[in-house]
Amino acid sequence: MPLDVFENRSIIKYAIFFQTINKCNEKLDSLNKEKEKLNSIIKKARGNRELTCLHCNSNYKIKELIYIQTYWFKPPSGCTEGGYPIAQEGYFICSNCNTRNRFLDSYELPYDYRKTMINPLVRFNRYYKCEFKDRIDKTKEHEKLRFVNITIGKDFIVEE
Repeated sequence: MPLDVFENRSIIKYAIFFQTINKCNEKLDSLNKEKEKLNSIIKKARGNRELTCLHCNSNYKIKELIYIQTYWFKPPSGCTEGGYPIAQEGYFICSNCNTRNRFLDSYELPYDYRKTMINPLVRFNRYYKCEFKDRIDKTKEHEKLRFVNITIGKDFIVEE
């Protein structure tokens, strides 16, 4: 078999290979665009979910509320450990009755599962926290307000 026939077969194999790759990439681009559309629909739906103030029963869409984050400071220890804030609970303030509505774990959830995706609060923070109108850090004025506890997973169900 002459050498040029062998080279032509190799070129044809590579051409077919690259055509297949290009078709797959085009299909992936199309699927990614569809995924972006679906994600924007999900984002909009999550922003339109309502939270109820457990003190006065006023309803608010998540996209209209401000999420307020509290932090616990891990003190320095040793040469490189600590010295940084750790996000703790979050809450929103009801504009009707000026009450802090704190987002907390369900006490029925075993402690071992509190940091996993089984925990509705972890899923809430992952999927809903970004849908609030704004996210800010706690101030001293917030500490003076009365509060109620919203148990995520009981008072607010997070989809699976």
